[in-house]
Amino acid sequence: MGYEFRLAKMGEVEEVFSLVAQRSEWMKKSNINQWRYYLKHHPIEEWRLAILNHELYVVVCDGMILGCVQIQYYDTVFWDNTKNIYIKKLCTRLGTKKVGKYIIEQVTLIAKKEGLSKIRLDCLATNQKLNNIYQSYGFHLVYSGVYDKYPYPYNLRELIL
Repeated sequence: MGYEFRLAKMGEVEEVFSLVAQRSEWMKKSNINQWRYYLKHHPIEEWRLAILNHELYVVVCDGMILGCVQIQYYDTVFWDNTKNIYIKKLCTRLGTKKVGKYIIEQVTLIAKKEGLSKIRLDCLATNQKLNNIYQSYGFHLVYSGVYDKYPYPYNLRELIL
C-alpha cells in the first residue's frame, strides 16, 4: 500500500484545501447535500490553524496527499466536554479506495496509544451512504439533531474501543 499517516505541514495547506474543494464540488455535482457551503464555513485559515495546533493529519503516497483528518480531544459544540478523539474534516482524494478506512484505522491506533476509549464524529444525517460506511466501521448512532447555527441535520456517532 505504501501509505504514510502523519501530521500535515504548513507548506501542504493549499494541496489539502484543494483536495477538500474537489470533494466539495464532486458532492454538489453528485447531488449530495453535504459540504455545499463547507469552504465558506471552513476557510483556508482554519486549516492553517489546525496545522499550527498539530491537529491536521494527512495520508501521503508517492508524494501525493490522498486524504486528511483533523483530530481534536474535546468537542463542546456537539458533545460533552470529555477527553476522547473527535474526528473532524475527514476527506479523501477523488478516485481513491479505502483511504477513509485507513484514516479511521490510524486514528484508532492513536486513541489506543493514548489510552482513550472512544472515537467520536458528527456527520450529515441525510447522507445515508456515509452513515452506512461509519456504521460498518463500528460507529454506532448516539444522537440525531439539527444544528442551530446552520440548517444541518446531524448524527453523532461513536466508536467504543
